[in-house]
Amino acid sequence: MYFALASNYAESLYESDCNCQNALNVLAVASQDSSCKQLLYHPDSSKETILAFLCSLTQITDALGNFLHVLVEKKRLGLLPEIAEAYRQTNFSKKNIIPVTVKSAKSLKATDKKKVLNILEHVLDKNSIAQIHYSIDKSLLASLQIQYHHNVIDLSLKGQLDELKNQILGVEYE
Repeated sequence: MYFALASNYAESLYESDCNCQNALNVLAVASQDSSCKQLLYHPDSSKETILAFLCSLTQITDALGNFLHVLVEKKRLGLLPEIAEAYRQTNFSKKNIIPVTVKSAKSLKATDKKKVLNILEHVLDKNSIAQIHYSIDKSLLASLQIQYHHNVIDLSLKGQLDELKNQILGVEYE
């Protein structure tokens, strides 16, 4: 429920200001920080004091300032982390950016990264832009996994061993 509400706020803000992700991230972290919470959520804190504090944390555009005013008025500052995430997703969707996670057993060389790009060219829409995050997961044993949307391309030795084990045990997936 909260993410749906946060998504509505994020879409509304994105329509007014499509370049405030960094500021939102700073505000989201501050809204969860224990020392900041004392000011932001204290019943004696005035709305003006809260807004002045938030505006002192990062560069605030007019649209973001108005947006923060609404959140303070409606006592919805606790939604800032979800709003920041929904804003990121809205931004990605509007710009056709696909977040991709590539996990490998060891650090990938440039030639390996080029092979990943070739794979992505075949599985992603031609108009999409892959935003790739590389990470190391030694449990994969060898090779890599590519994750995008809700899909996983598992080229790892661990994945192959798991698949073999499931075949031997008679487990089938559709």
